[in-house]
Amino acid sequence: MKKIFTYSILGIVLLFNHSIFAQQKPIPEGFLPEAGSTAVGFSINPIAGIRVTNLFKDNAFVGNTIASTGSLPHQMFLLAQEPMASIRVKHKLSNVIAVKGSVGFSGGYFNYQEYVADDQARLINPLSEDVVADAIKFNMASGGVSVGIEFTGGERKLRFVGGVNLLYAFGGGKIKFDYGNEITAFNQVPTCMPLITDSLNNFQGGGGLQYARPLERYNIGFEHGVGLSCDLGLEWFIVPRLSLGAAVTFTPIMVVFQPQTYTIFEGYSSARSEVVEYNKLVSPGSTYLLYGTENLGMSLSIHYYFK
Repeated sequence: MKKIFTYSILGIVLLFNHSIFAQQKPIPEGFLPEAGSTAVGFSINPIAGIRVTNLFKDNAFVGNTIASTGSLPHQMFLLAQEPMASIRVKHKLSNVIAVKGSVGFSGGYFNYQEYVADDQARLINPLSEDVVADAIKFNMASGGVSVGIEFTGGERKLRFVGGVNLLYAFGGGKIKFDYGNEITAFNQVPTCMPLITDSLNNFQGGGGLQYARPLERYNIGFEHGVGLSCDLGLEWFIVPRLSLGAAVTFTPIMVVFQPQTYTIFEGYSSARSEVVEYNKLVSPGSTYLLYGTENLGMSLSIHYYFK
């Protein structure tokens, strides 16, 4: 994370040094936007993208990420405060002030697998080294809508920009579990990967089952969050009315509403002499207040201004 911010700041400094000489040249008429201009653009948050792609590169990080959804009280926090990509619109009220809005999204999917002992093979041969695979499939998606105001410093091709935004975010997803060892009358407590046994199996009895393991965990509806976001950076007009931007963003405060969480379990019922599924409420809805400057991001954007 620190390296990303270091490279980002270095890139902004190089951009400034490269463009400082152009500041002294006359600016052609119509090159820069004027009051009343409307811009349409696109932005990406490379830090949010790295957070998601890292899930596929480092198994320990993947395991820790999934396990964090299993920590008490067994809720799934699936809300991204900083979207990976956004479509943006802004309208200049003057050469200094503009109103702006954006719609963004983030998401991720990964299939995390581990080998475990093959119970059936070991029943036949206790020295068997045969294995089967357990899998945890984690699918999440979130989005955000923001409206705010932007302030511009300077009237040359390279200028400072800053803004304050009101942000609404939402997110949802589910976790599914696949097992290599089946539950049977002869193997009612099969071998599972430690991540499931130690962190993600929150079965505490019910449904007439002595033992059960999760098949799926999901929230009833989406998480919702309302907060305040800020950004500060540079905007550089490279050709008439077309600009590139780089800004540091953060969300200093946000209120989040967490829905109820359910888990579908499977286990062997002695009373019915068969494997049954049991859908259980494992956590009530909750409310969070998130504040501070830890939720930092980087916005790289491109805008075109219409007259």
